[in-house]
Amino acid sequence: MLKEKNMYKKEKGITLVALVITVVIMLILAAVAIGSVTGDGLFNRTRQAAEAYENASKKESDQIQTLMNEIDEYLTGNTDNEGVDPEEVAVVGDFVNYSVQVDSNGNDVIDEGETYDKWRILDLDNNGHMEIVCYNGPDFTLGSNTASTAKTRYANAIQILNDESIPYGEGTYGYSTRHLGSDPSNPSSYATISTSYVKFYSGGSIPSGTRAYLEQTHHESDLAAVQSFSDTADGKKLAGTYSWMASRNVFADSSNSNFYVRFVYSFGTLSNSNLYYVNSDGSEYGASRSHALAPIVILESGVKINTSTAGNGSDESPWTLTK
Repeated sequence: MLKEKNMYKKEKGITLVALVITVVIMLILAAVAIGSVTGDGLFNRTRQAAEAYENASKKESDQIQTLMNEIDEYLTGNTDNEGVDPEEVAVVGDFVNYSVQVDSNGNDVIDEGETYDKWRILDLDNNGHMEIVCYNGPDFTLGSNTASTAKTRYANAIQILNDESIPYGEGTYGYSTRHLGSDPSNPSSYATISTSYVKFYSGGSIPSGTRAYLEQTHHESDLAAVQSFSDTADGKKLAGTYSWMASRNVFADSSNSNFYVRFVYSFGTLSNSNLYYVNSDGSEYGASRSHALAPIVILESGVKINTSTAGNGSDESPWTLTK
């Protein structure tokens, strides 16, 4: 009986040891399995596969977009080797081909079908838009021999010149327009002023605030650009003997006050045209002045110099534009 009891204890002890060993082995196997899933295991391989798929998809998408761009450029006749950024070959003052043609309805944009196709680069870096100024603009009359009319046209001079410039933006690649001398960042700035400011200032003393208002101008950058132009064969930076600037000026002494709109000589010097003046006794006079328009066209972004055509930026061989 005692022998059987001891055998039972022995068998029971062996069973507990086997159970412990089994548990240990299972824990080891579980640790191995978890390690293979995490760390450098299954999870990591899954992540790598996902990244590889994403990179391949992006590469394929980029290749398709590049192909589409090449097809579009081929169909429009504009290939990469035909155009370069203007800054790489051109400088301010170079001539470019830009013809003001007809609108979408076939109507002449400019009176009598004139094209005024001589333009010079005024700015190569205007927020991605190249600016060009008309070299051979037509004559345009401001002011009037009637004093009241001259006074009004002086007060609205910048708006009038900007409005006259609008049709010139209808050419190929034209984006917007303004007139030489207007504010490049805001052409409508001080486009009109109240005629109440246009009056005699006694003793030649113009109140500082009023003077600043009447003399408000942003012609400086435009004038500097024009003056930097190299002279052409006939010695003119702009073809007109005088070219309007969208810029007012006022001068007063003890006897009268004079109200001017500025202009630039063909050789680049700034001067004034007196449109209206009023005497100390209240008498007033107007004058009609005719100078050349100098419209500025802001071109679309991405416009390039077409290197597949002849051109060197001179008056005789202007650059050709492309996009």
